[in-house]
Amino acid sequence: MVSILGENIKHIREEKNLSVNELSRKAKVGVATISQIETGKRQGLRSETLEKIAIALEVTTNDLLNINEYSYEISDLSEAIDFILSDDEISIDNIQMTQSEKEQFKFAVDMAINTIRKNRQK
Repeated sequence: MVSILGENIKHIREEKNLSVNELSRKAKVGVATISQIETGKRQGLRSETLEKIAIALEVTTNDLLNINEYSYEISDLSEAIDFILSDDEISIDNIQMTQSEKEQFKFAVDMAINTIRKNRQK
C-alpha cells in the first residue's frame, strides 16, 4: 500500500518534472530508496533521508508528510471527536471509515462521555 509520503514525493517530483534518477542525484539518496518509498514497498524512512528529499524538492518535510501547520484549540472531547470524524479520509487499519462507521464510533464515544458525566454526579 502506497503511503501518503510516497504519493506526495511522487506528485511533487512529477510537478517539478524530475525523474527518480534526477531526484536521487539531487537528494543524494539511492534510486531504489526513492522508488520503494513512492511505490509503498518501503514504509520506514530516517528523518535525515526525509530532510534530504524535501530539500531536493524545495519543500518542507511537513509538505511531504501532509502535515498541516494549522493548530486547533479544542477543549471539549465531543467537539474534538466531531472535528476528527469530519475528515473524509479518516481511517482505521488504513481502511477509510464509512459514514456508518463514523456514526457508530461517535455513538460509542457519546455513551462513554455520558457514563463519565453520570459517575461525576454521584
